Amino acid sequence: GSLSPSSTATLSLNLNSGSVVGLSDFTHVWITFVFHLNTKGRRTPDKIKPPSLGGSKVGVLATRSPHRYNNVGMTLCRLSSVTVVKNRPTL
Repeated sequence: GSLSPSSTATLSLNLNSGSVVGLSDFTHVWITFVFHLNTKGRRTPDKIKPPSLGGSKVGVLATRSPHRYNNVGMTLCRLSSVTVVKNRPTL
């Protein structure tokens, strides 16, 4: 993310290799995920103070907080490579 631009990750997909044909032609991918540690069921505040904003309050949906109304997240990632090993793709 923008708070850690030099970070890298590997995403191994449980899909057949045909699902990524042509993906290497792109520079970025959107990844949707589940905030698995979401405190669902607890009251979620409307506004929070992220550390990166120095105490300014913003709406919880404008932050990376895992404590949300739902547990779905999305992020844009730069795609550096697509490889396939034993018919399993890795980004």
